[in-house]
Amino acid sequence: MDIAFLKKIYPNSFFTSQKPDQTYLAIKTATDYLAIPQAELSETEVKLLTNIKQEYFEQGTELPENNWHHYLFFDGALPPEKGNFRSIQFLLSSENKEENKEWLLAFENMFNQPVSSFFVSPSFGVLIEKEDKNRYSLEEIEGILKTLESDFGIKGKVFVGVFLPLDEEFKKLFHEQMTIFLSEQNQIKYNQAVQIAELSLSYLTKKNFQNSSLMTYFAEKIALEPEMAKIIEALWHNQGNISSAAKELFMHRNTLRYRIEKFHEQTSLSLKSMDDLVLAYLFVQHKK
Repeated sequence: MDIAFLKKIYPNSFFTSQKPDQTYLAIKTATDYLAIPQAELSETEVKLLTNIKQEYFEQGTELPENNWHHYLFFDGALPPEKGNFRSIQFLLSSENKEENKEWLLAFENMFNQPVSSFFVSPSFGVLIEKEDKNRYSLEEIEGILKTLESDFGIKGKVFVGVFLPLDEEFKKLFHEQMTIFLSEQNQIKYNQAVQIAELSLSYLTKKNFQNSSLMTYFAEKIALEPEMAKIIEALWHNQGNISSAAKELFMHRNTLRYRIEKFHEQTSLSLKSMDDLVLAYLFVQHKK
């Protein structure tokens, strides 16, 4: 990976001549180490970066021939293709390299305008798709995931990026989307496809929540009642509609209304208000 670009992705990282302690993820370069604070990395990001540093920095593996892989993760040139492109990033339930390659081949063949696909780690990969009027919706991509699970026994989580012009900004915007996906992937169920709007709210508020004693208090209060967390998520997914949330929860509507009222008494948050529901949903996400 392009070390200078990695430094831009994690602005609190720094170069040092001495190997840093265990609170940092250390990536050895030819002359020193890049130290990235572990506290800023999700578990998935740690696995991904560890795989990259072992494969390309410590073992001296040749750089990938795939020009998109080389461009996005190393210092390769801008690919020659013209137009708008989006990245479809995925995490698989399997780490078997050969089986995952077969899965990716089948996944790529489902798309109308794929221009490249590759693995970054044994279970995390990227498909690049050119903009096309017949592009798949999230629901259609989820249908593909279910089909591939039936064929290969492998489940996937998918983040569908936005279409962007292929220019000097593409790489930076790709990596920001990747960081959001890997940081928030615990919110995504297997065989689910999501877009940036579904993850960015939690991602962008995470640091402020972690630094707020009041937010921590509310989040811990909700965490004491696991069933309440499920109720909040069901209401969020159903845009506050009590009847739809009750069906999802297999709960009588009156029982759900009662739980909502009790929660209001205990926290002063009314889940019938979208503002309060948004806040409660963020509490749940930040305690995961």
